[in-house]
Amino acid sequence: MSNDTTKGRSRVSKPKPGKQKKEENLPSNENSCIICAEAILYSAVSPCNNVTCHLCCFRQRALYERNTCLVCRTEHPQVVFTDQVLEPEAKYTHFEDLSKTLINDKYGIRFTSEDAQNATMLLLEQKCTMCDETFPKFKELADHTKNTHNKEYCSICASHRKAFTSELKLYTRKQLQRHLQDGDVEGFTGHPRCKFCRNKQFYSEDELNIHIRDSHERCYICDQDQPRQSAYYRNYDHLYEHFKDFHYVCSVPSCVEKRFVVFREDLDLTAHMLKEHGGLTGHNGRVVIGAGYQSQLSTFSQNHRPRPQPQQDSMDTKRRRLEERAKHYLNSNEEDMARFADINQAYKSKRIDALRLISDYEALFKVPELDLSLLVYELAELYPQSSDQRQQLHSVYLSKYPASPSSSHAASPGLTEKFPVLGNGSLSSISLSLWAPSQLKKTQNELFPRLPKPAKPTVVKNDQPVRYVKMKKPQPKPSVTVNNFQGNSSFRPTYLESQRLSSASSFPSLNGSASSSNANLRSNSPMVSASPKLSDKSFPALAKKTTKKEIPRVNPVNNGLGSWGTGLAQPTPKPTEDFGIPIIDKKAEKLRRKQERAQRK
Repeated sequence: MSNDTTKGRSRVSKPKPGKQKKEENLPSNENSCIICAEAILYSAVSPCNNVTCHLCCFRQRALYERNTCLVCRTEHPQVVFTDQVLEPEAKYTHFEDLSKTLINDKYGIRFTSEDAQNATMLLLEQKCTMCDETFPKFKELADHTKNTHNKEYCSICASHRKAFTSELKLYTRKQLQRHLQDGDVEGFTGHPRCKFCRNKQFYSEDELNIHIRDSHERCYICDQDQPRQSAYYRNYDHLYEHFKDFHYVCSVPSCVEKRFVVFREDLDLTAHMLKEHGGLTGHNGRVVIGAGYQSQLSTFSQNHRPRPQPQQDSMDTKRRRLEERAKHYLNSNEEDMARFADINQAYKSKRIDALRLISDYEALFKVPELDLSLLVYELAELYPQSSDQRQQLHSVYLSKYPASPSSSHAASPGLTEKFPVLGNGSLSSISLSLWAPSQLKKTQNELFPRLPKPAKPTVVKNDQPVRYVKMKKPQPKPSVTVNNFQGNSSFRPTYLESQRLSSASSFPSLNGSASSSNANLRSNSPMVSASPKLSDKSFPALAKKTTKKEIPRVNPVNNGLGSWGTGLAQPTPKPTEDFGIPIIDKKAEKLRRKQERAQRK
C-alpha cells in the first residue's frame, strides 16, 4: 500500500475466519470493503469520503432504513454508487456531475451508470437462485423452492435477519433440522427454544428474553444471585412453588394477594413481619415472626425448604477434568498422553473390554490405587448412564476396588486429611454417589437438637408442724467517751464574772446584799479562783496610720508640644451667670477638709 493511502482512510480489513481462499482469489487491500472484507464490485462513496461496497451501504438504507455512514455514523441524505475504479485521492465531489441523471429518491442513492443501478435494484427482487424465476412475494418463492426443488428457507432467519433474498441459504429437511437445533456455522448453536411453548423458537437469546418477559415469569432473587443462569417458569403459580422451596415467602393472605412478597433470608422476612404484621399471633398466643408464621398459621411444613441440588458439570468439563488429571499423573509426557488417548478410543469402539482397560491403566499410570480409581470413575462419567461401557466399568470397578470411596460410602481418611473440603462443599466430585447409595444427610433438627427443658427442683415434704421464731435485732452497745483533759479543773473564764456582775447590777437584791452574795458564791464555788491581773505592757497600743508622703517632682511638667510647636494654653473658664445661689464643689470641699485634718495631727 502506498504512503498516501496509509495516511488517508483505510480500506483494509481482515478476511473472515474460517474461509480458506487462495492468494490469487483474495481481493487487493485497496479494493476490499472495510465492513465485509469482500471485493468491491460497485463502490459506495458518501459525502464524508468513506468508501464501502454497494451491498453494505444498500443494506443499511433499504433493510435497516438508516441513512448513516457505516464508518463514521454521520447522517447523509444521499450517497453515490459507481462502477469506476477509485483512486486514493478520489472524493465525493468528483462524482456529483456524473450522477445527476440516475437518482433514486426513495433510498437517496445517485448512480453514475445504469449497470450500477440495475445491479443494486436486483437485490430487492424475490428471485429463485436455482431456476432464476422471479416472484412478487417471498412466501410464494418459499413455496416454490419447497415444492419444486425440495429445499426450504429458514423462516426465522428470513423474518429476523437483515439480508437480501439472494443471501439466504436453502436447506434440505435434514439440514434445516440441524440448523435449527445445533447450528451449521461456527459460533452459531441453533435458534433457542422456549421450554414451555411448544414448537416455538426464536432468532437469538434477545428475542427469547422478550418472550419470557411477556409470557412467563422469572425469579428476581435468582437473577441477582446467578445472572448467568436463565431459569424461568411457566406462570406465577409455578414461580410461587419455587419461592416456597428456595426462598422465604410471607404467607399472610394480604401479602399473598400482592404477589412477589418474598425474601432472600429469614432475617429479612422477620423484619417484614415485625413492620407489617407486628400484632399477628399464633395459636399459642405469642407474636409470630420470621418463618415461624408458616409453621403455625399456614399449611406449609416447617422444613419445606429442600437443599439446593449441586450443579451438574457439562460433558466438556468432565472431559477436560479427565485429561488434566491424566496429564498430571503422567507428568505432561506427550507419548504417554497419546497412549492414554488410544486406550480410551479402543474402549469406546469396543475393541477392548473394561478389564483390559483397567490393566492398561495400571501399566501406564504408576499411581496409588485411589488415584487410579478416580480416573476410571471420571472415564465412566463420559458415557451415558444406560450405555454398556458404563455398566461394564461399574461392575469391574466394584470388583476391582472394593475399598474405594464408592463401596465404603465415604472417602478414605487419608484423602480427607490431605485434601479437606473447603467451606460448605461436599465430596460429591469423588464420592461416586451414582455407583453406590450415598448416606442420607441429616436434617437441621438432627444436627441441632433442641435442648431439654430444665428439671423442676424436688421438694421434700415434712409432716412436722412449722415453728416460727421471732428474731430480735441486736442493739448497739452504748459508746463511752473519756475526757483526757489534764488542765486545771478550778479554772473559770473571767467573762462569766462580768456577766454575773452585770446581771446583779441590773437586778438589785431586795436586801441590798447583792455584792456580798456574789462574792460568797464565787468563793464557795470550787470552779472559781482568783484570776491574776494583766498589765498594760502586755498589750501595747497600735501604731497610728501614717499618711503617704508626697514627693515633689524634680522637673516641672511641660505642657508644650516640644519641637512640634508651642504649648497650648489652657482655656480660660467662661464666666458663668450668678443667680444668687452659691455653687459648692462637694468633692473639692471634702478634700480640703481632709488636708486640714491631716495638718492638725
